[in-house]
Amino acid sequence: MDFDKIFNYIFLVIYVGGLSVFFVVMAKLVIDKRKARHELKQNLLEKFKAAIPLSINDVINMAKGADLARPSVGKCLNQLLSATNDPVTFGELQRLTAELEKEEPFDDLPEEVKPSLVRLTELCDASSVKSDKYLLSPVQKTLGTYVELKAEVEKNRTKAKWLNIAGIVSLIVGTWSFYLTWKSPDVKDIEAAVKRAVSSPSQEPNPAVQGTLRDKAAQRP
Repeated sequence: MDFDKIFNYIFLVIYVGGLSVFFVVMAKLVIDKRKARHELKQNLLEKFKAAIPLSINDVINMAKGADLARPSVGKCLNQLLSATNDPVTFGELQRLTAELEKEEPFDDLPEEVKPSLVRLTELCDASSVKSDKYLLSPVQKTLGTYVELKAEVEKNRTKAKWLNIAGIVSLIVGTWSFYLTWKSPDVKDIEAAVKRAVSSPSQEPNPAVQGTLRDKAAQRP
């Protein structure tokens, strides 16, 4: 039994299997996200058709049920807004898009804070006192800094995740390369193989010489 060949096959199966699992998982994540967006759009159209009133919070909660982030809600609404030709559906989509845009400055804040901030913004805009329109400016500035810091943290997390994935792939490739290097012949093995190749013809009997010797032996009295 050739254990080297068996070990080579096992290592090759592990290597190919690891890469295959990685690509399959990544492809599944992309496909699942597209499928979830499609289902969300279909659910929205069905509720519009059934004349069920929806708020933007309802749509966001539906997206959460499909494991979709808040940016996916805006993308789905915009795609439906572009594709629909029904006036009623178009009006509902416009309303939901407008509600979403009102909350856009507070996207990264907790859900329980957004309605209060949106309402305060509306009251400040509707106030007859000119200074009230700038009442929330310090709050918005502070919240903007918070949002930037949170976005930076999320960006670093995403970068770290991809670096970890790249590190795993590099480890697999590096392990395979190390194994090939370890199994490859060194200088001594090559020299021994060359010596065997050079010396082997001299050790084999020459048919022409053997034939000549037999002829001479036959000619002797």
